Amino acid sequence: MQCSNKAVEVRMKNEANPNADFQIIMTLAINIKGIDCYDNFTLFWDGKYAQIYEVFGDKNPTLIGTFETNSKIMALHEDSVFQSKENKIEVLNYQGEVKQIIPLTEQDGEVVLIEVVNKNMAVITSNNMIRVFDISRRNIKQLGMTRRFGEKNQASIKGVALNADGKRLAIVADQIVMPSVKVPDVKFFIYDVEMDTFMNYELENDRVPLEAFWDQQDARLLCVETEYMKMGDDNEEGDEGDEEGEHKKKAELFTGKTVEKYFVTGDYGVKKQDSINFEEGEETLLGSNVPHLFFLGHK
Repeated sequence: MQCSNKAVEVRMKNEANPNADFQIIMTLAINIKGIDCYDNFTLFWDGKYAQIYEVFGDKNPTLIGTFETNSKIMALHEDSVFQSKENKIEVLNYQGEVKQIIPLTEQDGEVVLIEVVNKNMAVITSNNMIRVFDISRRNIKQLGMTRRFGEKNQASIKGVALNADGKRLAIVADQIVMPSVKVPDVKFFIYDVEMDTFMNYELENDRVPLEAFWDQQDARLLCVETEYMKMGDDNEEGDEGDEEGEHKKKAELFTGKTVEKYFVTGDYGVKKQDSINFEEGEETLLGSNVPHLFFLGHK
């Protein structure tokens, strides 16, 4: 968790005492613009330099790699760092030496998101192109087709989440109503990598998706953080007989954040399972690991 432009707080599980996690405060010499983690390793970058630390619960973090880079999009996996570089993705070791290059086309556009989960990586570009890779091999291999999301200049991807087995990608997007005007889409989308198809689910009760999280273990379980956003006109006229019911509905309507839980399968599509209201002090969802949800906030 980033505390300031140069400091982060790292929390690690304490195997000896499950009720007392390790809390480590790290202060760096760079202005942190990006962070990614893999196992005990943490990558920081600022658009000029990248630093990799091995973090332990019971002793000071150790700097194990640093190198110059102007990349603003990076990710960490095992012994590799992925970074966007012009019309390609470079695969580096912890000292910044290039091990492999993944070329991109002019049609792809620039890389705007890299999502690494387990042995798979999703890459999203400025032209809404989606590419998913198997990064468990020495030579990285693309899975399935390169696929465009939405119609050109009508949608913009703002967040993605790759599930545990790398077969489905959840997408949160904005609708582009004018060249300089975007509005949140009330739907979230699921891209099935193997079937090369999209599914979507429209939220109800004037809610919009903020971020998606797949469960760390169950590749079918999806959590979507939502917020309330009034879509209709409060002054619309209705039948007099419905007024009392409408007033009651508005009074009962929860306008805070929620976590909506879904099961996603090829046979049955997207099925809602539950809705959980944020409690006071909870600010955002961090992730899901059945049967637990993890929140960030203050009490």
